[in-house]
Amino acid sequence: MGHSFDGDKAAVTYLSAYAGNENTYDSKFDFLSNDIYGVRAGGQMAINYKLVAFAGLSYEHRKFDEQDPTFLITRKDNQYDFNIGLRYLPGHGFTIRPQLSYIENRSNNELFEFDRYILSVNVRKDFNW
Repeated sequence: MGHSFDGDKAAVTYLSAYAGNENTYDSKFDFLSNDIYGVRAGGQMAINYKLVAFAGLSYEHRKFDEQDPTFLITRKDNQYDFNIGLRYLPGHGFTIRPQLSYIENRSNNELFEFDRYILSVNVRKDFNW
């Protein structure tokens, strides 16, 4: 679900939910199969005609199907993501997109817990043939 607001800032918001599952082909590895569900929300707003700011956040829950034979637990993960960034249009089909992301994964198995920060800058050139 999304919504575009009136006005010169061209603000857009979105909200979505999803569910699914990942299954292994070999039943010996069913401890790696899991059911997932999650939600995402975010938006963007024009600062001027060449610069757009955006932000998003999401939550995902994963419950694994079988007990892990090594750790003797059935794994459950909760993952939280947050990102902010800018999209700059310098001209001639180029887009420059700096972004900062933070990902936190919490699990009942400490081996799979982590915090991750990602700073990236993407440069893109569109060719209109």
